[in-house]
Parts: sequence; structure tokens; C-alpha cells
Amino acid sequence: MNVKLNNQCAQHNEQAIYLERGRIVNQRILYCQKCVGKNEYPHNLLLIKEAEAFICKNEQIILGERKITNQKNLELLLKLKEQLFQFQSQLSQSIEQIIQDINKQIQVIITADKILEQNTREALQRFIYENCDIDKIFEELIDYKSIKKTIACSLMPIQILSFEEQQQQFLKEIQVQSNTNSLEQIKDFFFQEKEKLLIRNQRCQIHELQLDIVNIDQKNQYRLGCMKCEFDSIIQKHNIEDLKGLWNSFQRHTEKYIGFHQKANSSLLLLKQHKIALNLLINQLNQLTEPNEDKMDQIQKKTQYVMQKDWSEMTTDDVLSIAKVVNDKNTQLILDDTIQAEIEANQIQIRLFCQNQIQITDQMKYYYQLTTFQNATQTQSALTQIDSNQKTLIDAKILISGNRYELINSFKDSECKAIAFSSDSAIMIAGYCNGVINVYEFKLGFLKLIQQLKEHRNMITCLNFMKKSMSFISGSKDMSIIIWLKDKSNWHVQQKLVAHSDWVVCMIINNTGNLIISGSDDKSIKFWAKSSQWNHSQTLIYHSGRLRSLSLNQSQNQLISCAAQDDRIFVSQCENNNTWVLVQVIQQVGYRICFLNNQSFSVQPMKSQEMQVYELNQKNQQFQLSKQIQVKSGNGCDWLFPKQFINSKQLLINKNGQHVNIIRLRDNGDMITEQSIDFETYFLYGAATDDGEFLVTWNAKSQEIQIRKYRE
Repeated sequence: MNVKLNNQCAQHNEQAIYLERGRIVNQRILYCQKCVGKNEYPHNLLLIKEAEAFICKNEQIILGERKITNQKNLELLLKLKEQLFQFQSQLSQSIEQIIQDINKQIQVIITADKILEQNTREALQRFIYENCDIDKIFEELIDYKSIKKTIACSLMPIQILSFEEQQQQFLKEIQVQSNTNSLEQIKDFFFQEKEKLLIRNQRCQIHELQLDIVNIDQKNQYRLGCMKCEFDSIIQKHNIEDLKGLWNSFQRHTEKYIGFHQKANSSLLLLKQHKIALNLLINQLNQLTEPNEDKMDQIQKKTQYVMQKDWSEMTTDDVLSIAKVVNDKNTQLILDDTIQAEIEANQIQIRLFCQNQIQITDQMKYYYQLTTFQNATQTQSALTQIDSNQKTLIDAKILISGNRYELINSFKDSECKAIAFSSDSAIMIAGYCNGVINVYEFKLGFLKLIQQLKEHRNMITCLNFMKKSMSFISGSKDMSIIIWLKDKSNWHVQQKLVAHSDWVVCMIINNTGNLIISGSDDKSIKFWAKSSQWNHSQTLIYHSGRLRSLSLNQSQNQLISCAAQDDRIFVSQCENNNTWVLVQVIQQVGYRICFLNNQSFSVQPMKSQEMQVYELNQKNQQFQLSKQIQVKSGNGCDWLFPKQFINSKQLLINKNGQHVNIIRLRDNGDMITEQSIDFETYFLYGAATDDGEFLVTWNAKSQEIQIRKYRE
């Protein structure tokens, strides 16, 4: 469709040659040759031919950008349609499975009901003659707790099979034809003088040129001038365009300053309110404790002996003594339940509140010490630090409510001993007891089986992806290591490495993908270097027990290792000739071990409720114990499921006993356990994606692959 536009000036009705850059919205003022001399701002006129040429030059670019947008949006909608079809199928399968599970539980109750009378009679007879736990007997007749739990587990897929988040993501990615860069350039081309006029309406009185420069002399006087103006004793000049940028920056900093100042005043007001409340609470506590102090001493003297006894162990004298104490009004304590409840409910909040206000006050002191806006870099750094600390205070609250991994998907599966992800999280591999490796497509917490690999002859114990490719390695109870190479859409064996004389139990790959380090039940650590193929290059035999865990530092030049039945951790270092040598022996029991960075690593002893952190002493270049972190454990622990540090989130995934502890490394070096997931069994294996967004596990209690997503 060709659009016919008016290209004549309104005043003389002649062919327009110039146009005025957008001073009136939705209207373009056109000028012919006669109009130009009368225009108040001739510098704001644009030749129509130049405008047409510029538009012609950018037309194909804009057309291409629009076509790309349309294609992307079309692809997104098709993907959304495919996801909804999958959701429909999964939902149908889940409902069918739930109905089957409910039918099974119905049959359990019907079967039990048929012999209920006989079982009840037998239970009561046993209670008469055996003095057994009758509650437990009746619970065993029909285990309704188990039925309820089974049905709840069956219903869980319905709750988690929600595509709302995925749909919202699709909708976010759909582009709504917002202005592209090319279109913005066109707008700038037609409107760029509009802003300049705000500062260029004034002209130099001497040279009749536009005012462009702010001059500052030695007396700190400010004068405006044009490019030809020359002033005496000038020490500094500012281009007006640059000054405008500085002014915008000044305004942003001022707004932040005012905002933070308001926060500080708000905190001060809140502190004053809490001061009044705390003083009231102190008075109440004094009134509560003072009349009871003498009575407490009397009661402790009279009752200390009998309080340590169980009632069944009391003698007649003890009973008489208790009766006297109970009936003696002089020994009755005054206890205000309201005050007690208030104290207990607010202790944690008061503590956290006080800590937060102290941190804010410290930041305010530092901030006010800065000279206001004299050093923009220093000021911006201070504001950034304050924002960071405000976030830290928010994080402290989150530790109560909980950043955490939440279960979003699960399915029954045979015993899976090892899990690993590709660096882009698109592929997940799982190794099983029978030696099979399943290759899954992993998308938004859902798995699609794309290949089964059956080269190993025994249980898979460890899996690792290469960082820079889709190749991965597998270790097995059959004592071999296999390098798997992707060819088009499938993986096949590239090379098999056989040198260990017992199980391969742990493996790591360096970041460049040319070095594999493996640990085995044969108590050795082996190094495999890649040239045209993989070759065994070195063996270290330091440990007196079976290897359990290995880890490389960020620089990839130091290795730490630990073993079962061995109370030593070994630190090895790579020399210039690529030979690894022992540089430190640490007397510490370890079961899982992991570098956090070049300066520190963590150690988890078996079944211990503490995790140790070692830091590098810069003077002697030796690692020393720096802190111990409280973690949850259990009665036993299987050695598989290696520690994993998520650098982007500063999270440590630490399996310990029947728990997976999620530990955050904070900027100040502190480590806090954000979450402990109890799987009720230490036969527990898994891994997180490299970005920490998903945690996938298998455990013997549920016999399920469970997928959790990190929620912040």
C-alpha cells in the first residue's frame, strides 16, 4: 500500500525542502525555500533529501529486525504449544497412576476389614496376657498413616506438574515489538536537536555563537562562553554536554543519598520505639524475678534431690517432702505467663533486629565521613557497599524464612548411584547399579530419556562432564574409566582406561579438559593426560585407606585428597614439569572434601555434625583449620555423592549421612547452613547443575529420582 503524503509547506503551498525536527508531537512542520530565512532556529532544520536517504539506509535493517522478532515469537509459541501437549500427557498419566494407587489402598482397607473382628479379638487377648503395647498393635491392624502418606505422595505430581512458571517465562521472552536499536537511531536523528536547544538558545554576546563551555577561573568564578571565547586565569573548562552528564549523575547520587538518609531516620525512629518497649520489658522482668530470687534458693535446696528422680523411684519420705513443698505458699513462684510467652516469642527477632541496626549505624558513620560528592567514584563505592549490606540484612531474614531447594518433580527409578550435568544443564546422566548409564535431556526440571549406554560390566560409581564439550567420563566398580564422546545426537565409547586394581570411586577433570584424576579402593590416585589419546601419566600412593574424595583448586594447580580408615588429608601440587608432588599432610579425618577457592577448602568427616574449613596461611603457604560449621548428619553414610561448590551462588552442596546440607559462603568469609534436607536414609546420591538452579537426587527411602529447584 502506497501512502500519499503532503510534501508542501503550509505557508506558501510550495515544494518543501526542509523539515523541522519534532517540536510538535504528531506533526511535522515543512518549509520551502521562502520559509527558511524567516525561521527563528535555522540550525534546527533538516534537509528532506537527507532524511529520506537516512530512512532508506535503515529501512532494510528495521525490516530484518522485525522479521527476526516475528520468527523468535513464532518459535516461542510453538514451544509453548508443545510444552502444553506434554503437560496434558503427563497430567493424564499422573491421574491414572493416582487412581491405581488409591484403588490399592482401598483394597488394603477392604482386606483388613474382612478380618477386623478376628484381629481385634486377638489383639485384646494379647494385651490381657502379654501386657503388650496395645496402641501399636491396633496401629498395625490397618496402617492409616502409611495409607495417608502413600496417597499424599501419589498426589504430589499433580501439585508439582504446574507449567505456570514455564508459561510465564515464555510470555516474558515474547517480544512485543518494542523499539529496536535502529528505530531508536532514527528517532534520535529526527529529535536530537530538541534537547540541545534547551542549552543552546542563548548565544555568546561577543561572537554570536552558541554557548558551549563553562569556564572556571582561579577565583572560583564560573562564566559561560563559546568556542572562540578566551578568559584570563582559566583553570578548568567543562563542555556543556559533559556537564549535563555530570548533572544527571549528581541527581542520581542525590536521590540515593536522600533515600538512604530517610532509611536511617526510619531506623532511628524504630530504635526509639523499641527502646521504649525494651525498657518496659526490663521493668516487667525485674518485677518478675526480684520476688522470686529468695524463693528459688529455698526451692532448690528442698527439691534438688527429688527433682533428679523418676516418680517411680520415689520413697515415702520423698513423696511427703514434695507434698510440703507444693502446699507451702512461701515457696510458690510468681510466673506471668503473658510475659514469658512474649519473651520467648520475640527473643530471636530482638536479637536480629539489634544486629541489623548496628550494621546500618556503622554504614551511616562511614558514609557521612565521605566528602559529599567530591569524589564520585568513592561515593558510588560507598553507596554500593551500603546497598550490599542492606542486602546482607535481607539475607539474614531469608535464613529464617529460607532460601531453599523445593521439590518440583519426581519419578520411581531403580538404584541410581551417580548423577552429573553438562555445563549448560541441557543433559543429565545417571549411573545405575547394573552398570547402565541413562542419558536424559533436562529441561526446566523435566527429564526425557534419549539414550542408554551399557558398556560397563558393574555398578557406576562416578560421572563427570567435560567443561568445554559434551563429552563425559564414567567410573565403575569394574575398575575401568570410560571416556564418552558425542557424535551428532548419540554418545559412544572414545576410549577405555584400565589401570586401577579395585573400584574407581572418585574422579575429577580439570577445566581445560586435558587431565583426569581418579581415586580408587586400591588406595592410589592416578593421573591421565591427553595428547592424541588419553595416557596414564603418574600414580600417587600416599593414603593407607581406600580413596573417597578428590578436589582441585580454582587455579588447577593444587589437589586435596582423603581416604577411608585414614586420618590424614594430603595436599599435592603440580610442578612446572606437570609432575604432582606432596606439599602438606594435615592430620584430619575426611570423607568428603572440596575446594571453595584457592585459599580455602572444606572437609566433611563421616557422620560428624561439624564440617571443618581450612584456610591458606599466606606466610608459610600451609593450610590451617580456621572454623567449624554445624551441619546435620545421621547414623551412617555412603561414600558416593561428592561435595559440590556452586561458584555463581556461593553455595556448597554437602551430603552428610542422611542429610544434604546447603551451605552459603558469605562475602565476609562466614558460612551459614541455609537448608538441610532429610532423606531418612544415607543411601542417597545426586548432583546439582553447574549454576545451582536444580538439585537432582535418588534415595533408597522413596526409590525415586527427585528434582528440586532453588528458590530465592
